[in-house]
Amino acid sequence: MKNFNFEYMRLDTHISDLLYRFDCVILPEFGAFLGQRQSARVHHITRAFYPPRKQLSFNSQLTTNDGILANYVATAEGISYENAVIKIQQYVRFLRATLQEQKKLIIDQIGSFSLTEDQTLQFQPSYHLNYLTESFGMQTFTSEAINRAILEEKVIALQPEENTVPIASASQPEPTPNIVAAESPTVITLEQEESNPRRKKPYWRYAAVGLLAIGVAGYSGLRSYSNAVHSHNLAAQQQAEQQLEQEIQEATFFVSSPLPNVSFVLTKESFKYHVIAGAFRVEANAQKKVDQLNANGYENARLVGVNSYGLHQVAYQSFNDRSDAVNEYLRIKREEDTSAWLLTKETD
Repeated sequence: MKNFNFEYMRLDTHISDLLYRFDCVILPEFGAFLGQRQSARVHHITRAFYPPRKQLSFNSQLTTNDGILANYVATAEGISYENAVIKIQQYVRFLRATLQEQKKLIIDQIGSFSLTEDQTLQFQPSYHLNYLTESFGMQTFTSEAINRAILEEKVIALQPEENTVPIASASQPEPTPNIVAAESPTVITLEQEESNPRRKKPYWRYAAVGLLAIGVAGYSGLRSYSNAVHSHNLAAQQQAEQQLEQEIQEATFFVSSPLPNVSFVLTKESFKYHVIAGAFRVEANAQKKVDQLNANGYENARLVGVNSYGLHQVAYQSFNDRSDAVNEYLRIKREEDTSAWLLTKETD
């Protein structure tokens, strides 16, 4: 950001880092930076290919502190949660003062803000960084146009030769077949000797009729056999079902003195007070926090639902008694985590 000192530039970097991990980063008392996934696209004129990216926008209505930015600043700079909140408040005051004086400000790697005459805040996102982690390493590139050749298929028709002679009659001695090679397309014919004026009988026709008759007879026989096998299997299945039904009837018995009914009354335990360790946008990250607390000795650590900002809350422990919850909260805040807070909410 222009005219920023080093401390403010570090806050710019913290916000930029969180945009890689979250789709909503709230700057308390100022607004929220939102990220929405945008699919890959191709420019139809320049033929430029753009990878998927996270499109940034700004919502000035989301100003309530959700703890994400403050916790990150406290962890990254090694300061307390309260000091991180104070530092963020100073940063917001600087942003508002710059807007009032210059009507415009730039946040590095995030975007620029401008203030119109009617005091409307407008945001223009920066396109220098792609906050979509799954597109890491992908760059914009331009492809040359592809010229596709049209292949034409030529079909050559087969024409019979003019000198082709039909097969001769069978009453004369069977002539010796000669194979005549013709130019493309190739046609193979049988020529009759010049001394044989009569035609042969078409024995191949009788052979074809015979083969057809054999095929029909074979199909009829196979069908009859299949029907017989099916009838046999059906009869065997019916006999087996009757035998099974008879055995079931013989094995039926009655209990003269049944056991008395046993009733259980289950009480559902609920908790109202929770010592919160953190809130996470992604449920998987919240579950990792639960596993970490369990490993550190907090066996009752668990998820306690989603708050109004869509964040999954993780509790060190939950209580029914308020005094027990307050004592544990003060101990954790003093010995374990200064950013812990106490939540009052009825849960199972």
